[in-house]
Amino acid sequence: MKPLLRLYAVVSLDGRIAINQSDSVRWSSEEDKKLLKKALDTHDLFVLGRVTYEVSKEMMSDKRCLVFTKSNLRSENDNLIYFNPDTSDIEQVLKECEATNIALFGGAQVYRYALLNNLVKEISLTVEPLILGGGISFLGEGEPWKALENFRLKSCKKLNDQGTLHLVYELN
Repeated sequence: MKPLLRLYAVVSLDGRIAINQSDSVRWSSEEDKKLLKKALDTHDLFVLGRVTYEVSKEMMSDKRCLVFTKSNLRSENDNLIYFNPDTSDIEQVLKECEATNIALFGGAQVYRYALLNNLVKEISLTVEPLILGGGISFLGEGEPWKALENFRLKSCKKLNDQGTLHLVYELN
């Protein structure tokens, strides 16, 4: 059976996940940060893009991470595995990791890759009530809605008085 991931993202009303590549998403609410902490405590493998990993390296230092990269980087330790999607099979690498709870933390290219390759079973999406006015789009360029066609809304919860929402989508 193929390993499936739980995608976590926080987005602005205009669909942005970051202002720029070095953005550590300080603009997200305290309630979203609590959801992130819970995810960090309950998963045994985290899939991230290289830039996302570099921005969150301190937070992820004691976590087991599979980091997407186009470079031929070598792992620094047993908890860090670099993965090049052009030269390796993601399903095989995930199976070899023997993880049972896998979280996908982004960025946009990795989200899109995982969705288009049917690797996501659930999407945990926090929507913050602000407009960034530019930056990195949740699913990158193209027709992002096509990547979400196989999901349905499972739950919607208001997290605070400012209007932050937590949406959970599951694979049909």
